[in-house]
Amino acid sequence: MQRAHRVTGPEVFLSYSHSDLAAATALHHHLVRRGLSVFFDKTELRAGDRWLDQLQAVVDGCGALVVLVGRDGVARWVGAETQAALNRHFGARGDADRLPIFPVLLDGIGADALPAFLRLFQTTAWDSASPPDEPLLAAIRDRTLLKTEANPLEGSPFVGLAAFRTDQAHLFFGRQQETLAALACFDTRPGHAASVGSRSTGRPAPASRP
Repeated sequence: MQRAHRVTGPEVFLSYSHSDLAAATALHHHLVRRGLSVFFDKTELRAGDRWLDQLQAVVDGCGALVVLVGRDGVARWVGAETQAALNRHFGARGDADRLPIFPVLLDGIGADALPAFLRLFQTTAWDSASPPDEPLLAAIRDRTLLKTEANPLEGSPFVGLAAFRTDQAHLFFGRQQETLAALACFDTRPGHAASVGSRSTGRPAPASRP
């Protein structure tokens, strides 16, 4: 297991879907009790914040990313935040600089339901009603990757002019800022601000997170 690089932001970035807010709140409580600083958008983001810039800065400086995966899967903001974290993990110059990512499965979700890139990381099932497993909390605290049975990369990581397939997701990283900005442009639900071009007007309020 490898330690992550020096933390310049919160020790943990907590990514979750709004439908899993109760579980996220519970996990946030357990992590804070361990003495960890946690970026939890419910308490960290305010109306009028330049949230795209803030999210990018937090992901760039955090010590670990914990992503809760419930019935909504890895979509929209969870997917965008995870992609930004994957860029740090796969784009690192060495193992010591790789961002540890911890997928936590809720609601009986199985690892086979995860996108290909998240299957490379050891998952932990959690019912959210009881305390998380000690090995998970210890790994998050120490910023060490849990042991995984993922197969090593075989063959060339380049696909030439072909499109990346779903099973090649772990080979594709980058453009996370552009992805976040593009996602904001399409967040056009009533009552939510959207971004057009380079102008950013605010992320959906934490209480209404998708």
